[in-house]
Amino acid sequence: MSGSTRAGVRVARGWPGGRGVGGLLQSVPWAVVVVAGLGLVGVGVGVWSVMVGGIGWDTRHDLLLFAEVRRIVPAQGLASAYDTVTRGGEFYGVLLLQAAELARDVATGRPVRSGPDDPGTYLWLSWVTFTTGVLAAAAVGWAVARAVRSPLAGATAAALLITTPLWLGMSVVNHKDLPVAAGLTLTSAAISVATQRLRPATLTLTALTACLGGILTLGTRPGAVALLIALTGATTGILAVAAWRLRTPRLLTWPAATSALAVVAGLIGVWWTNPLGRTNLGQWLTDAVRNSGAFPFDGLIRTAGIDVRSTELPWWYVPAWLLAQAPLLTTALLLTTLILITLTIAQRIRSRRTPSNTPTGPTDEPIGLLPLTPFLVQSTVLPTLIVASGAVLYDGIRHLLFIVPGLIAITGLGIALLEHREIGHRLPGPRLAAITAITVVAASCWATTRWAPYSYAYINPLAGATPNTARATDEPAWELDYWGATAREGLTRTKRACIDAASRCAPFVIIYPESDTAEPYGGLNEDDQLLAGRTEYAIYEFWRGGSWDTQVPADTCTERVTIRRDAQTLGRGYLCQTK
Repeated sequence: MSGSTRAGVRVARGWPGGRGVGGLLQSVPWAVVVVAGLGLVGVGVGVWSVMVGGIGWDTRHDLLLFAEVRRIVPAQGLASAYDTVTRGGEFYGVLLLQAAELARDVATGRPVRSGPDDPGTYLWLSWVTFTTGVLAAAAVGWAVARAVRSPLAGATAAALLITTPLWLGMSVVNHKDLPVAAGLTLTSAAISVATQRLRPATLTLTALTACLGGILTLGTRPGAVALLIALTGATTGILAVAAWRLRTPRLLTWPAATSALAVVAGLIGVWWTNPLGRTNLGQWLTDAVRNSGAFPFDGLIRTAGIDVRSTELPWWYVPAWLLAQAPLLTTALLLTTLILITLTIAQRIRSRRTPSNTPTGPTDEPIGLLPLTPFLVQSTVLPTLIVASGAVLYDGIRHLLFIVPGLIAITGLGIALLEHREIGHRLPGPRLAAITAITVVAASCWATTRWAPYSYAYINPLAGATPNTARATDEPAWELDYWGATAREGLTRTKRACIDAASRCAPFVIIYPESDTAEPYGGLNEDDQLLAGRTEYAIYEFWRGGSWDTQVPADTCTERVTIRRDAQTLGRGYLCQTK
């Protein structure tokens, strides 16, 4: 093993060096500092996106449901509670909304009730959601660094996740799926760390991480209890087999305890935070799982230029979206990692067949594959079970967002494998790993920055060049702003266009396909009263795709505002006249 690699192992085990920041920086390889800095740039992009971005399609609706859930009294019984909450909202958690309200109370020093027409409510909800995304990225980095004994691999995994456009963008706008993905990721990280020998302080942190993961998962979507049990159960089963074969009980004892802790904490948390849980917890969770698997939605999703139906998705739907929304270099690193894993396993098999007097030790074990088992389960087993069950999916892969952290953790393993391979004298493994990490994270950071504050809609240049075979038009081949996050900017710019044109349409901007994402900022829906007696009005249309788009009357409307990213149109503003 080279001296630089041995130094990397020493750093991973204890982060040695002098006291204070100066001493820490002296002990950390320069590549780790650069990669961590890029990760902080991603965090900065996220902060800016929270401040200027719009809200998600369902957010206003969810706040109305939150008000209904508040009125539930556990003594009224589950059936009566279901009647209190409308439109299936009884199966959504309220933890994030409660946390946002609490954070706002603490920050302002006075109690404030969340309101659907108050822009501040959405801002605080975005802050809380974004925080969960950052915590999940930090947990992935922590788990990977310990699993593969490489601070560079850990820093790469954390920075790459927080700069991945889909993850960062969802952290800003998606309070329904991102926290579930973050909760499962925190649980996976805790189980991963628990496979190793732990000091008391690390053991305490691991337990707290597992508890937070379980509470966040079930507190956001009670029906995700099936995912949490599948993640912990499958991981425990795999580690049990490994512990038996390797005669190492430690591989099973603490991970199993950590898994149980996450599930128990999640159940207690959802019972405590949601009035529905205190009516009849077992029946409510059973109903939530059933509802999650058969959600009543039947619509078209524009995917690779084809309108596919949510109830009849082709086998390639999930892989297509993953490949489209991942930066190209991230995909290349993932594929390289899979190749390196295959080569490493083959090399270990050959070495076992060849007698050798070379002693082996902890650093010569297959690098980190076993500790990363929960992330492998999270990114492969869970989505396979969901797709195989025939669950309804739409809006890209937002319901399977938990795949992303698992795949990113695996790319961290790729960096470690590069570090430990002797490539040659001119480009040794550690140097190649450093260059690769910096290049891939920088490319991801650049992609996220270009699309901010609408990073969740990102598609890479290769996917962006996909022809639209659904219609003979120049429309995008993918659903882009399917949650209408551009409505806030589109509303402001379209109203300004009205004023600049000295038009009377300024107060009468209509948001298509729905106004929910713009109503807190003054958006209006079209109705007879709105247009009665008016000769001029304005429309802002965000691009959802499939069957959701509206038809703007081309003969009476003129496009005046366009929001684009990488030559992809996310929305258009029109000035119109009535006939």
